[in-house]
Amino acid sequence: VLHILLACMRKIALCLWPVMPKASRAMLGQLGEEVPEGATPTCDLAAEATSLDGLRTGAHAAPASNLFPRIDTAAAPAAQEGKKDTASPAPRGMRPKEQKTVTDAPGQKMPEISFDTFKSLDLRVGTVRVAERHPQADRLLRLLIDFGEGEPRQILSGIAEHYAPETLVGRQVCAVLNLPPRKIRGLMSCGMILTAGEGECCRLLMPDETVAAGSPIA
Repeated sequence: VLHILLACMRKIALCLWPVMPKASRAMLGQLGEEVPEGATPTCDLAAEATSLDGLRTGAHAAPASNLFPRIDTAAAPAAQEGKKDTASPAPRGMRPKEQKTVTDAPGQKMPEISFDTFKSLDLRVGTVRVAERHPQADRLLRLLIDFGEGEPRQILSGIAEHYAPETLVGRQVCAVLNLPPRKIRGLMSCGMILTAGEGECCRLLMPDETVAAGSPIA
């Protein structure tokens, strides 16, 4: 039974080689079949399909192996909170290659969060002082927004298809401020403005009346 199991693992490593060469090389090495860096394992796929004799006689299997660790579902939410710097959604309007977000289709039930988590979000209203197109991205706007911090805060947003830059100057927007700064196409973005809708219906979230720059959203 163990021989068949290990032989099948070897075949899995060979089949995965075109898409996961590093993991496949490690798996073969743990089965006693060392493949030098930069080399490709040689095998007859037709013969591999009809035989379980691929393991080298006398080879030593690794005493322990954990190439693909099991996800700890209890710890996963906390771990994801710590990875918001790299996994946070990209600004709206970025191309699919640049954006990987969780689908939040209308009616889809999203996971619950604690009230303390909600209170940790720094949601504020700011006034747009400068708006211009990103020099290296057609779908992004570069906004300098006054949140009452002394100096305007730079935020990049993918709303260029929906708003002309000159129409935003002087308008107030809602934003999340305590996201980690993120460099996008060479410019830093220090926060995220909030929008509603998608596609042709993308709209900025704004107060219905003017409030002081930096007013918290509760």
